[in-house]
Amino acid sequence: MILTGKLIGKYMLRRPIVWLAVITIAVSVFIQLVVMTIMDGLIRDFADKNHALVGDCVITSSSLTGFPYYDELIDELEGDAQILAASPVIHSSALLSMDDGDWTQAVDLIGIKPDSYCMVTGFCDSLYRKSYSGGIFDHPHGQGPGCIRGISMMNAKSGSGTYNHSLDYPVKLEISGFPLTWKGTLANEATGLINSQSFYVANDSDTGVPLVDDFTIYVPFEQAGKICGMDTAAARVNRIFIKFEQGIPLEQGVSGVREIFKRFISENSGSQFASLFEQVQVKSWKVHLVENIAPMEKERTMLTALFTLLGLLNVFVVFIVFYIIVNSKHKDIGILRSFGVSRLSLMGMFTSFSAAIGIIGASLGWLGGWAFLRYINELENWLHTNYGWQLWDRSIYAIGLIPNQLNTNVLLWIIFGALTASILGCLGPAHQAVKQDPVNVLRVGTV
Repeated sequence: MILTGKLIGKYMLRRPIVWLAVITIAVSVFIQLVVMTIMDGLIRDFADKNHALVGDCVITSSSLTGFPYYDELIDELEGDAQILAASPVIHSSALLSMDDGDWTQAVDLIGIKPDSYCMVTGFCDSLYRKSYSGGIFDHPHGQGPGCIRGISMMNAKSGSGTYNHSLDYPVKLEISGFPLTWKGTLANEATGLINSQSFYVANDSDTGVPLVDDFTIYVPFEQAGKICGMDTAAARVNRIFIKFEQGIPLEQGVSGVREIFKRFISENSGSQFASLFEQVQVKSWKVHLVENIAPMEKERTMLTALFTLLGLLNVFVVFIVFYIIVNSKHKDIGILRSFGVSRLSLMGMFTSFSAAIGIIGASLGWLGGWAFLRYINELENWLHTNYGWQLWDRSIYAIGLIPNQLNTNVLLWIIFGALTASILGCLGPAHQAVKQDPVNVLRVGTV
């Protein structure tokens, strides 16, 4: 063991080519650590923002007609010990226009009951104006009724990511919907095809999800029901958002909701509107929002595959370094074998040497990556202030600070990969070395 340590130290100090392998592994670990930390942080942050939109579980209809008896269903849900709260939601498409008619935009119209909705989701945390004289839909200057718009709809965004809000003066909007009967036909065929209502903008919602903040308008539940034709005798909703008690595993909670919903459908199977439940499903928030999250998860998978290929470069570099060492140190190897060092011990020496290269390289890469991530936001801020450069243009991307929190699992896998690559790279040359016959190596002509 002492001899092995001395030889490793000797080669480290006297063979500059060894540091080529060390630097290659260090650079590889640095790049992987920085990129995967940022990517993992962005995905985790985006998933958290989407989770905050809907709570833990969603009962949702794939039809615009929705489903009835939601109050009775919510009573049963909230009677379950696993469920903290449930909130009915009307979600439909509508047309949004300015009061003067010069501007029109297609939007997602969401009708909510603020008390339960804010308990289930993170909606109230997303609001720009945090203090209210009354409810969240009350306009600060007393106009009403009020609505809440997605922050990106009508507010300009600066390069630093801040918005120029227009809440200091009345902004009047007209929302028009296409009301449907429970059978899916237009409700106002005789009197007109649309329902319209005017609202004053009371607040802005910044969820951090671009598709939501660009095209969503929130209105009180009762007004949404009138606009969408869901306030009839059989009042309907499109969705129910559910939040579980703290500590309840997601799949366990969702399974419980499915059982309650299945029992509720059975109890109402003989009602006039039972057919509307055929298009209703119970989903976890992850399944419900899979189209939002899956593309980023796919990008992470592709990056992981790319860095696996990068690890093969480490194997190749270590292989070259050890091949050169073995071919230039026949005498040292022959002397060791002549002193009785076994092939297994010699193989262990080369493996220890390669592991030392991997540990030193991985340690340097980890320290460099940690230092870079520690000051990455300060560095970007300095570059933006002095040269106008940003990693992500905040006027385009919904990103605040660059994620820089190290994920222990990611770090361990990167270091494990670096050590594995280093050891694999030495196996071929090491096998060649231990096969040598010391008699042939130490012949006078050879020496």
